[in-house]
Amino acid sequence: MPRIRTLLLALLVTLLWGSSFVLTKIALTELGPLTIAFYRWLIAVAAFAVVLPAQKAVPAAWAALRQHPCHFALLGAVGIAAFYALQNLALGLTTAVNVGLLINFTTIFIAVLGVFWLGEKLPRSAVAGIILSFAGAVIVSMPVGGLRLESGHLLGDGLTMLAALCAAIYTVHGKQLVARYPPTVVTALAVACGAALLLPLAALEGLVIPRTWEVYAALLTLGLGSGALANLWWWRILRQVDAARAGTFLLVIPLVSTLLAVVALKETMPGLAPVGALLVLAGVYLTQRDTGG
Repeated sequence: MPRIRTLLLALLVTLLWGSSFVLTKIALTELGPLTIAFYRWLIAVAAFAVVLPAQKAVPAAWAALRQHPCHFALLGAVGIAAFYALQNLALGLTTAVNVGLLINFTTIFIAVLGVFWLGEKLPRSAVAGIILSFAGAVIVSMPVGGLRLESGHLLGDGLTMLAALCAAIYTVHGKQLVARYPPTVVTALAVACGAALLLPLAALEGLVIPRTWEVYAALLTLGLGSGALANLWWWRILRQVDAARAGTFLLVIPLVSTLLAVVALKETMPGLAPVGALLVLAGVYLTQRDTGG
């Protein structure tokens, strides 16, 4: 995959994942967070139920599932079910600001796991780029008041860090699977396992049917865009780029979500956001410039 195509896919992925925060906020007006997560991935499953037969990939999907059922179950468990459950629980136990800041550690965890789990090599420029972009994402994610380290928030903060670790394991473990199987197959099996695991959690929360077209539109966009397409493109990126380098793209998400929140939800732009944005983009450039991906 030429570098320009990789960067284009990364831009689309960050746009879709960045928009998910605004779309989820719209859906929260009628639905619980776990119900939203379940509907999102159920829609993604429905999409792949159409895509797999159209691409004649159903036999490949069944073969992959028979050969490595535990690997795909782990992928869906940590990257979809556990990540969303932990993040949503954390939002009830700590501040939204703390969650937004601490979830950026996903990129750091990916870099560490990439080195020790996958044996990736990172030059000094890439390490500097990761640190620079991480600092920029923290600045963008931090509104007035900043991170609040209080004893009452420690459990929620810990759950957020665990969610970030789950997202990193999802990326690193998924990179191994996507080296063996087509991205469409890996994505389809991951979202199917994740949706199945989210169903009982959503049932405990109380599954309800949306009432307004705005919520239906938000769920459809979350399922097809942030769920199916973004994850499919993420695995295509990881087929060509080291996990640590790919992880820096995730630090662009706070830029997208902040901008969309300002435009769509009329929220206030953090004063240092432009500085943070420049640091993120400079860090991504440093990390990617010496790769042939």
